Amino acid sequence: MQLHADYSSAFADTLARRELREQSGTILGGLEGNMKIHCEVEEIELEGDYGDVPSVQATCSDCGHETTSFGTSDASVRRCLVVMREECPKRRSNLYVSGS
Repeated sequence: MQLHADYSSAFADTLARRELREQSGTILGGLEGNMKIHCEVEEIELEGDYGDVPSVQATCSDCGHETTSFGTSDASVRRCLVVMREECPKRRSNLYVSGS
C-alpha cells in the first residue's frame, strides 16, 4: 500500500502549494500573477489594407505595455485584454480589465 501513501502525500503537497499561491497571489517559480490590472482603452486609427481603420488600443497601468485590435466593439476591447495577458513583458498571468 506504499503507492496509496505516495499519492496521498502528493495530493496534500498540491493542495498546500495551491493555498500558498492563492495567499501570495503568485505562480510557483516566483512569477507574479492572478492580479486584477486595469488598462486604459482608447480609440485610435490603424493602417489597414485599404486605408485607416477605426481601432482600439489598451495600455497596461502596471508596465505601460500596449496592444491593439482592429474595430471598436466590445469584442475588440476583449481581444486587446486577452493579448495583453499573452504578451505580458513581465511574464505575468493577470486578469486585465478596461477602465480604472
